[in-house]
Amino acid sequence: MLRDSFSRILSEYLQESKKDLVGNSLASFIRTEVPSFITNLLENPERYKVVGSSRQGNWASCPWIAVFDRLVTETAQSGYYPVYLFREDISGLYLSLNQGVTEAKEKYKSKAKQALRSRAKDYLSQIGGAQEHFPLIEIDLRTSSSSSLAAFYEEGNICALGYKKKKRVI
Repeated sequence: MLRDSFSRILSEYLQESKKDLVGNSLASFIRTEVPSFITNLLENPERYKVVGSSRQGNWASCPWIAVFDRLVTETAQSGYYPVYLFREDISGLYLSLNQGVTEAKEKYKSKAKQALRSRAKDYLSQIGGAQEHFPLIEIDLRTSSSSSLAAFYEEGNICALGYKKKKRVI
């Protein structure tokens, strides 16, 4: 069950991230097992690419699991996509409709956060009633630095739901 997968990540990540990433069972679980489980839930799985990330050479401060519609993007670097974003302190996670940060950083340089915010507002206006079910326009990933990827994910959020370890309350 998806809830059990997220509960495992939320309860084990901080401890496991102090260990070596190579061969770590939780890192493998995030990168392979959770994406496989989500893929099996999809009605048209060949259209989507599900990716889990627990690292960027080292353990990621903000792990994520994204579902890419191949008609829009196949990477977290561009386009828009639903993504589960874990807070840096692992106190909860968000289901966020978010956008590619790398593309914005390359194109807009020092104004990337402004561009992400502006584009998020535009996307939200295009999808209309989503905010009824996904009410969070701002998310708090408890970022450790304003230059971290998580800080850009916060600005790229279009709409979201928030969850703490046991329930939806964020």
